[in-house]
Amino acid sequence: MCRKEFLIPSDGLDGLQHHFFIQQLVDVRRASSEESDEVPCEVCFQESGSESDKIQMATMYCVDCNQKLCEQCIRPHRRWKGGAHQVIPLGAEVEQELIQQRGSSCDKHKDKQVELYCCDCNENICLMCSAVKHRNHNSIEIPEAAENFRSGIEDDCEKIKSVVTSVREQSGQTKQDAADVRIEVERVKKLVLGTRDRVKRSVGKHTNDILSELEAVTSQSDKEANSVQDTYQLALVSLESFHTYS
Repeated sequence: MCRKEFLIPSDGLDGLQHHFFIQQLVDVRRASSEESDEVPCEVCFQESGSESDKIQMATMYCVDCNQKLCEQCIRPHRRWKGGAHQVIPLGAEVEQELIQQRGSSCDKHKDKQVELYCCDCNENICLMCSAVKHRNHNSIEIPEAAENFRSGIEDDCEKIKSVVTSVREQSGQTKQDAADVRIEVERVKKLVLGTRDRVKRSVGKHTNDILSELEAVTSQSDKEANSVQDTYQLALVSLESFHTYS
């Protein structure tokens, strides 16, 4: 997106920061394209292999294991030795709830929810991360950080709007300046042509030189105007794209 080079983390692509926005888009698409009464039990599917007649349809969802399960496979999850898992009925509303829960879970501690924003690392962290890896870092609560970002984004948007308006005005002025140059060139050209017949013998050669210079001025003016217009258009596209993304 930013078209900039960066160093891949030492632990490979798995070390890249999780992109919650893209994950939510994927989850929403999956949730909208699946019918809950036609989703097979994930455990039965893995155990049965190609024997499709043994696969039961999923009716429940284990939030802790992130699995869609049938009634039989969900039973052990209700009485794990370490504590019962969070088991809920499968459905469209559940999918949306799970999408939100997944978006707020910690990348490093899956059973923890992110509650703080580390200002030094620019990432959301859970309390365990704050106590261990980010112990001496500056952290604030996520809602407060979000409000700060929101305020900053709104200020940036207003500045971008102002710059877009300015660029458009400058672009329009450039077009007008180029048109004025062409009008002036045409006026001088007519004046030269009108005078040429009266002084043709003495200044015939000089007239052609002047006309050539005028054509060169026109060509150069058009090139410069086109170059400036291209720059303005590129700036407008970038600014409006960033404004839309913001």
